[in-house]
Amino acid sequence: MGAGVLVLLALLAGAYWAGTRKHAAATTTEKVEESITIPKDATVTAECADMRGKQYIIPKDIPMGPIYDVNQGKVVAIEYLIGQTELTKQSDMFSNLALPKVDYDHLTIMPMEPHAGENEIHFHAIAYLIPQSEAAKIKCTTDQSMNMTGSQ
Repeated sequence: MGAGVLVLLALLAGAYWAGTRKHAAATTTEKVEESITIPKDATVTAECADMRGKQYIIPKDIPMGPIYDVNQGKVVAIEYLIGQTELTKQSDMFSNLALPKVDYDHLTIMPMEPHAGENEIHFHAIAYLIPQSEAAKIKCTTDQSMNMTGSQ
């Protein structure tokens, strides 16, 4: 597990670095988007996840993602679910990933025990577009948490 986690962290750190090159984008022809929008064919998988808000995913992208985390009508994070076995077998799974060119604030890797449809430990890799202090304010009520239909 240790090598897989290190590979995941290296891949995601590279994606995070690429997304936060705001100043470099100003001196090149690379365009930085102002925001990310939810794709029209995305469906709700969770009414609320603490620190992330309402979650949307395009059905064909289940379970890996991207999962669009939305709070007050604004995408606040993009996340991916990565299985431990999948990561160790295909460590370059993100090599062709086209991440939106936005100014990411921070990256969180959350190890998760198996849940709803998952048989092994997996990781949620979450690229936040908002500061940690703002994400910490996103709280779910008991009713919202009970309405979950997908991953948290």
